[in-house]
Amino acid sequence: MVFKVELIKISKSYASVVLDADNRKEALAKARSMSEEEFDEIERTEQISWETKREWNFLDFLFNRT
Repeated sequence: MVFKVELIKISKSYASVVLDADNRKEALAKARSMSEEEFDEIERTEQISWETKREWNFLDFLFNRT
């Protein structure tokens, strides 16, 4: 049998901060000038997954081979 093996890596980083600003542009400028450690909430996650899928062809489909 032939198998297809996939490695899936997902890295996610989330940070939020509440700050005073006169408008949206100023709020973005202030947040961008801050280091990530200065934010109120910080969350990071990394996921790694290995998956296998059996390669199939049309004859497998017709004869219901799994």
